[in-house]
Amino acid sequence: MKKQTKKQLLQFNNEVIDLLEYYGATKENETTYTMDSEKIGKLTIRLESTPSSVYSIMANFEDTEKAIQYFNIKSFNGKMHSYEWSPEPCLSFIDSLLDNYNKIDGIDSHLVYETAKQAWL
Repeated sequence: MKKQTKKQLLQFNNEVIDLLEYYGATKENETTYTMDSEKIGKLTIRLESTPSSVYSIMANFEDTEKAIQYFNIKSFNGKMHSYEWSPEPCLSFIDSLLDNYNKIDGIDSHLVYETAKQAWL
């Protein structure tokens, strides 16, 4: 598999960032975002900054004891990553992860979005 171009990586990262912002993640730097919940703990999401042959999203839960109750993570390090040949599975992974994170924390992001959208109309 050939490496993605810088343009492809930038487009992918921008789509992921849109999802991260939609779900309320906080920007730490250009490639790192976090979410924090007393119920689940801190979640750090990292994006690749250099092109490679796969699309990548690295998610890491700081408090594995809390997070393992809700997510299929590695108990010894709290990691839950997605490495894929195409961007769509990674986008689906992060969308599902963040939606579940918010729902467990008592936030239905899609309901909030739909309610806000109806108010704009």
